[in-house]
Amino acid sequence: MIKILAIWYIAIFTGSYLSSNTSAYFSSTSEVNGVLQAGTWEKENPDNGPWDKSSLSFNGNDQTINSCSTTNISVDIKNSGNNMEGQASYEVYYAENGNPKKGVKVGEGTILAISSNDSISLSYDAEKPGNYKFKAYQRPGHPGQGELWSQTISITCDKQSDASSTNDGKDTDKNQDNPNKTDSDQSNLDSQQNTESKQSDKQNNADNQSDTSSSKNNAEKVESAENANQQANDNSQNANKDGANK
Repeated sequence: MIKILAIWYIAIFTGSYLSSNTSAYFSSTSEVNGVLQAGTWEKENPDNGPWDKSSLSFNGNDQTINSCSTTNISVDIKNSGNNMEGQASYEVYYAENGNPKKGVKVGEGTILAISSNDSISLSYDAEKPGNYKFKAYQRPGHPGQGELWSQTISITCDKQSDASSTNDGKDTDKNQDNPNKTDSDQSNLDSQQNTESKQSDKQNNADNQSDTSSSKNNAEKVESAENANQQANDNSQNANKDGANK
């Protein structure tokens, strides 16, 4: 009986073991030897980096210049923002008539970095009459339109007025080159006038002396004539006396 019970327990245990879940695991490892190099970054280029908080603007009003020759025109541009961390560029546009924005580009240049609240001048040699405008570009990243236009500079050619202006300019340049020249010229003029005045006085004195001498001679002649007449009268009277005595 005991054997039967033992067999029975062994059978139950074996059945429960065979019917239970089983798991299997597989793992594999390998060792790799090598060197990892840290990444490198180039230095940020100010011209391609974020906005430097600078802000450019043109100063001044429209200009009209009378000139028939090559004329240097200029405008002032100011940085009202932070210091510029790089350069900017500008262009010059021309139209014979009307708005230069719709004209043709005739020049270009570079705006050097401008400190905060500082201004510089942009210039161009205009070779013919017409209307000119400067166009400048903001620094990269500027939140505005990125470009700005200056006031209009109009050049006219009135030859008569230009000639007068040129002569006035030459006289001014001469005076500026020799500021003492005006005083010297005035001094020479005063000296010349004094000399002429002295010569005139001498001439007047000579004339007066001549008049005095002439008057004296005339007086002497009159006195001599009177003396001659008196002598003739005396002789006549003496002759009559002698005739009466005889």
